[in-house]
Amino acid sequence: MMDYSRTALRLIKSILRIIFPPLCFHCKKSHDKLGAPLCEACITFLEWVSPSTEILVTFEGMGPAESLLQNLKAGRAPHLASLLAAYMAIQYAQSQLPMPDLVVHVPSARWRKWQTGGECAGSLAKELSKLMEVPCAALLKRKGQLLRQDLLTREERTYLSSEEFQWKNWQNLSGKTVLLVDDTVTTGTTLACCAERLWEASPAKIIKMGCLDRGYLQG
Repeated sequence: MMDYSRTALRLIKSILRIIFPPLCFHCKKSHDKLGAPLCEACITFLEWVSPSTEILVTFEGMGPAESLLQNLKAGRAPHLASLLAAYMAIQYAQSQLPMPDLVVHVPSARWRKWQTGGECAGSLAKELSKLMEVPCAALLKRKGQLLRQDLLTREERTYLSSEEFQWKNWQNLSGKTVLLVDDTVTTGTTLACCAERLWEASPAKIIKMGCLDRGYLQG
């Protein structure tokens, strides 16, 4: 007897490949794996960096990893947060750092939320909290809601202060290990400013982590 459910599934997949051919987010070439964000050639270059700095950064700012994050930040592919967070979770486990009690993200400016329909760092933090099975909380907000940090030079970024960030939801962090997550790390100043604000709640430890490096590892 013919298995109609399998036949229908194959037919649906064939139609989807015709209407929405799977394209690699990096090289833009079509491939035969429906739903895969990268082709087999590009995924081999998706490797995390060794944890050797104060901030745990998962990928260098180039290649397939950058393409995936840029599509996530642009709001074109929100599902990529789970893939990138999985790589971050694996790297975190390999770093032998203590398991966090809470995951907190670096907040985006309001204009950025309007532009993308969400927060990239927030999406990564939520996915990390699921994988690590620990709570996630949005504790901070930006004071300068119209600040275009992406337009600042490397030198201008170093002048940011903790005053740019305020408490959105106060929480007593006494004795807790907090994982502070950002999407892109350029100078590390933004993470440092957010950490300075979080220290006001007396956590035992703050671990800073970013998905993509944009010059931080090179100094």
